[in-house]
Amino acid sequence: MGDRNPGNLKREFAQWMRSHLGYQASEENVPVGAVGGVRERGVGVRGEKYGVVWQHLRSVAFVAFAVAVVLRNVAPAPEGDVPVLPNALFCLAAVAYVAAYLGRLRTHRFAWVECKDLKRAVSREDMLALLDTVQRVRASATAKWKPAEVVAVAGAKGFDDDALAFAQSQGVECYRRTESGFERAS
Repeated sequence: MGDRNPGNLKREFAQWMRSHLGYQASEENVPVGAVGGVRERGVGVRGEKYGVVWQHLRSVAFVAFAVAVVLRNVAPAPEGDVPVLPNALFCLAAVAYVAAYLGRLRTHRFAWVECKDLKRAVSREDMLALLDTVQRVRASATAKWKPAEVVAVAGAKGFDDDALAFAQSQGVECYRRTESGFERAS
């Protein structure tokens, strides 16, 4: 997993959530917006899940575009003829890409991932502060995006028993860094 530097926790978990938790996308340091009169707030990692069909349709769009470019350049139409197949593939690629984009917008779900690599175990107070911030964002009309899920990631020190029980009772998924990656905290 690379260096055990606290700054790497976000990057490592962003990669791990794509490969192990089924997220199609993840970004670090994503702005949420000004919430409750407080200046611009950001989240350590934002995960995104959306319908797999839309992911495949986007791939179809890219393949159709590439085939159209190849057909247009490798086998040019005779003088005066219209290259029907490449043009049809360009149209298919454009329609498929727009449909995939709109489908992704309609089906996406965001996860708010808070990474805490503290010199101590994550406490109940840390979890209360996280949940308070998430609730304010969910209630805000000015937030750029709203989380459907909340994930807490702790460094090697893990979570206090009280913090873990409280987080799980509130529906927060909890993970802890290990030597080989991450594991669900229990």
